[in-house]
Amino acid sequence: MIYYSHELGLQNYLKVADEEFNLTHNEVLSITADIFESFLGAIFLDQGIEFAKDYISKYVFPHIDDKKVFFTDYKSAIKEYGDAEELEISYEIENEFGVPHDKTFFISIFINGEKMGTGKGKNKKEAEQAAAKIAMEKLNIGV
Repeated sequence: MIYYSHELGLQNYLKVADEEFNLTHNEVLSITADIFESFLGAIFLDQGIEFAKDYISKYVFPHIDDKKVFFTDYKSAIKEYGDAEELEISYEIENEFGVPHDKTFFISIFINGEKMGTGKGKNKKEAEQAAAKIAMEKLNIGV
């Protein structure tokens, strides 16, 4: 969704309040994906299901067919791996710095109790994704 939003220039219509300029890159990408979903909903409501289907077939499916990946969810991928291999995967906050509205988190991922990496992020989700990516690289798990 992120790619389509940017391809259409929808991010240019993203307006945030001054206190929200501290958004992370991933948060901005997530918001622009939401804009695209809203755009598709508006097409459906305004033009009907057939037009919406045609639009998606013409502009979305070709990118899917080309196997373009716009965002890798390392946390879900390593969870699937852990489930398949019967491994226990957990995350632990190692540290956090900053004022409440501008924190940096350091979160470690543990696999069967062994620390496999520590990720850094402006929110917990981002730090967990970074930690999961490190663990996947260590375990040589491709996404």
